[in-house]
Amino acid sequence: MRRTLTITGGICAGLGFLAAFGAVALPWATFRVHLDSPLAGVTLDQDGRLSLLDLTRGGWYLAVLLGSCVGFAAAIGGQGWLHRLGGLIGVLFGISGCLLAINLAGSISDAAGNATIAALVPLSTTVKAGVAIPFGVVAPLLLGASAALLGAARTRAPAPAAPTG
Repeated sequence: MRRTLTITGGICAGLGFLAAFGAVALPWATFRVHLDSPLAGVTLDQDGRLSLLDLTRGGWYLAVLLGSCVGFAAAIGGQGWLHRLGGLIGVLFGISGCLLAINLAGSISDAAGNATIAALVPLSTTVKAGVAIPFGVVAPLLLGASAALLGAARTRAPAPAAPTG
């Protein structure tokens, strides 16, 4: 049983760290700004990307993701009761990180806006969800699950009581 927990926890940890890397390195949103002013002869067509730290609660997500990593580290490296505590911390931070990522993804909803600057220049913007959102949702869950599995695998069963008689 311990071997199965260790192997499953190791696989979850590897996939979790890969997903966390994708969540931090890849863009969470892409945008396009288009400005066309034929009277002034100005045309602007700009594309861009928003990373995790460009988002409103991106720093909070990063802190929760690091909390999942701390729970994982405590689950595999702690002594005694720290294994169980690390698994619990990993699971709690994993669930809250997933919920926060879903909230962040909802705030980046596909939207298009049109505005007029100085009553002459039309400005249009388009924002789309980026490729990092699925990684951001899955990474804390995988790290939390790996912390729980590896913490359970490293917890020793109590010694059997000596027979009395």
